[in-house]
Amino acid sequence: SGCGGGSDAPVNTGQASFTFTWPATNVDTPGLVNLRSAQSLRVEILFGTTYVDHVLVNRPADGQSQTTISTITGLPVGDYRFTVSVFDTVNGAGNALAEAAGVVTVAVETPAAKTLATGDADHVMLSPRNVTLAVNGTVQLTAFAMTPTHAILLVPVGTTFTWISDTPAVATVDATGRVTALTTGTATINTTVTLGGTAYTPMSPATITVN
Repeated sequence: SGCGGGSDAPVNTGQASFTFTWPATNVDTPGLVNLRSAQSLRVEILFGTTYVDHVLVNRPADGQSQTTISTITGLPVGDYRFTVSVFDTVNGAGNALAEAAGVVTVAVETPAAKTLATGDADHVMLSPRNVTLAVNGTVQLTAFAMTPTHAILLVPVGTTFTWISDTPAVATVDATGRVTALTTGTATINTTVTLGGTAYTPMSPATITVN
């Protein structure tokens, strides 16, 4: 008799890196948040709303302005969400000073790289923008602010995006950006956020097609 054997197909993996320039501890940072007292930064990778991995980096010890690159390896290829928190003590403890979110596509050959920055908002983006769902299907949308240099903008903790569906009979959206398909048709989902006293809305909303 023979014995059958097998193995799972290999999973292609890649990595995502996040670049952040720590401000000097003796200089206030202009823009929406002042991060001169920042001591640590945590980036968390999510698949939809499910935790996948994280990286935590502490500020370089000398208090000068320095750039660090934090990398998460071994991620199966695909599209992910990420959240960022900056803290006033080391090891991701203490009070959160700023936060951010975004999306990243992990591929095998090309490392995914994102830059995090302080400053003022230039525009807001929304992802994904074209989604097809079955009835009762769901998808998590992510909205994030960008700087004029297209970096992910760190915003004040508790910054709230307001979500709206133009056809809630077809697809609804909750306060976190999670969309639920109700019946066949098409709905447009958009969001608004106020940053520095100015309201921002993505130029390209999300189109949800329900089959």
